[in-house]
Amino acid sequence: DYLTGNSLDAKILRDNFVFKIVPMLNPDGVINGNYRTSLSGQDLNRQWLDPSKKLHPTVYHLKQLIRRFQEDREVVMYCDLHGHSRKKNIFIYGCDNKNNKELRLRERLFPRMLWKNSQVFSYQDCNFRVQKSKETTARVVVWREMKIVNSYTMEASFAGPDFGKHRDVHFTTQHLEEMGHYFCDTLLDLWDPDQSRVNAVLRELEFLVPAREESESDGGSDLGSDVESEVIIDGVKKGKKKKRNKHRRRGKKEEVKREKRSKSASVTQSKASLEKAGGSEKGNKARKRKKEVRKAKDDYPSPSSTISTASGAGPRAGRMKAAASTGSGNEATSFKVVTSSEGEDEVVTRQPSTAPFSSAPQLLASSPVVFPMLPNNARVDLVTNSEIAQRREDGRPPLAPRR
Repeated sequence: DYLTGNSLDAKILRDNFVFKIVPMLNPDGVINGNYRTSLSGQDLNRQWLDPSKKLHPTVYHLKQLIRRFQEDREVVMYCDLHGHSRKKNIFIYGCDNKNNKELRLRERLFPRMLWKNSQVFSYQDCNFRVQKSKETTARVVVWREMKIVNSYTMEASFAGPDFGKHRDVHFTTQHLEEMGHYFCDTLLDLWDPDQSRVNAVLRELEFLVPAREESESDGGSDLGSDVESEVIIDGVKKGKKKKRNKHRRRGKKEEVKREKRSKSASVTQSKASLEKAGGSEKGNKARKRKKEVRKAKDDYPSPSSTISTASGAGPRAGRMKAAASTGSGNEATSFKVVTSSEGEDEVVTRQPSTAPFSSAPQLLASSPVVFPMLPNNARVDLVTNSEIAQRREDGRPPLAPRR
């Protein structure tokens, strides 16, 4: 209403500028309840680098429209109007021209002057860095491909401002209409034939954002401005810019912690699923080794184990005790076999292995041991420690008691 009104400023704007206003770039998504994605489920503000004529028709044709306008006249500004779901206030995202000495800080003139004219616009929340994740947005593509310095995205919070008389109050339609009024007034100020005010704001920005500070702070995010200064204009203290927002910094740290926790949880989950599916290679080897040891124990019970069973309990009720006396060198090893059956004791004598006893670990104790139950009148061949060690070195299975 202001731009089409009868005020003198509105007439000056209409006489000197051609306004091309697109009410909505996402009609099919909005009519279906989406406020960010189109009907095809894609964020249209991430398709400006190479829009599809079929999937993103509004972006495709608007980009072609801007190019045709540039053939006839100079396009001095592009502004994309957005709503922000997390941050408060109304602010602008721009594109930094720090590598161009002639255009340096020119992109900040309009937001700075708009901040001076409006009571709800926040220059502190403006950001002019170009992140890699934003390279396919409208403001960055228009700035790079079409060389439009004043390429912006104006964000209006879903909530309201966090400063001034409207603090902690939701924006109303009246607030947004007033913002449009201030926007048009700032256009007149920026291209006023008398550039004294523009030059004053430019000197102010050069003081606020020195070249060295701008280069050092490069690579940040679009979460806020990192300018620190105390601005005094015409003897009036305009306020102190905070270098960092503690809440945002704390939020970043918590986000990093959450990422680490999620990674550790995913690693733990993957390990659990791997063990459930069959385990890792190392675990499989360990289980295989345990099975082999268990099988060897079953085939040849350990002589150090003691199994006590009541006599007469089944066919294995007999108890056999062996008293082993091991000699040295080539001496024979004698074992006295004691059975619970009727009859005399039997002495079995075997010659030891030629391998030295010290080359193998102690596999049988030299003290008397108790063997598992065997049926009555059972015959057992006993071997020495060195012979058992030799069989293991050769890879042969251990000897089992023969009946």
